Amino acid sequence: MFRFLLKLEDGERHNPAVFVTVVPNWAVGETFLADAREQLRILAIDTEVEAEVAAQGINAVFTVEPV
Repeated sequence: MFRFLLKLEDGERHNPAVFVTVVPNWAVGETFLADAREQLRILAIDTEVEAEVAAQGINAVFTVEPV
């Protein structure tokens, strides 16, 4: 499983704050369902996460926007 922290362009965390998937590789511009009702587009991917965040199983941070 891969876990990605979700934040909005203004830096606020998205709700839900974590996206869990079996897909390891994502690219800027791709879309995904954050939950049953909301589709998000990836605007940026930050793979350098703080040690504390990585210790929680977070693989990267996605900056996202609703589609």
